[in-house]
Amino acid sequence: MTSAPPRTGVRGAWTTFWLAFGVLFLMMGSYSLAVPQGASPDEPAHAMRAYAAAHGQLSGPESKAVPGTLDLTVSEYFAQLEKHMPCFKRDITQTPACVTPTADQDATTTGHSSTGVSTPVFYLAVGWPTAVLDGAKGLYAMRLVSAALCAALLALAFVAVRSLPARAGRRSPSPRA
Repeated sequence: MTSAPPRTGVRGAWTTFWLAFGVLFLMMGSYSLAVPQGASPDEPAHAMRAYAAAHGQLSGPESKAVPGTLDLTVSEYFAQLEKHMPCFKRDITQTPACVTPTADQDATTTGHSSTGVSTPVFYLAVGWPTAVLDGAKGLYAMRLVSAALCAALLALAFVAVRSLPARAGRRSPSPRA
């Protein structure tokens, strides 16, 4: 009877990681690019928070205009995401082509984000592309960074599961009397 080859090892772990990462990132990245701007639930609020964090504003004062939100200094593009999204939200006859951002890429304004209780660490990690990219390019780059981080964490989970012993979880046969 031959024994199963070992399931661990540095080389096997890296192979598992990169294979899982590649497949997962391909799926997540494709979805990130296919979804219209501002169409994901709460995306405008998260995008504004990430933009603000990347530009040095980790938190903001509680908004007097929109209770339960933070006032954040963001580019007009990100502030307008929330205003333009409703043109196709809950209307199956309307396509996202109705979104017409008219924002000045360099101008900033006050945006309202409901993500005040969330830690700024995630927003710093995914918001940095907005420091070099404007508007939709910055939004899609943030989505791709988020997809890469999620794919990497899930790939690590695949490596961890793959490194378990081959017979983990199986019951050993009961001894016969």
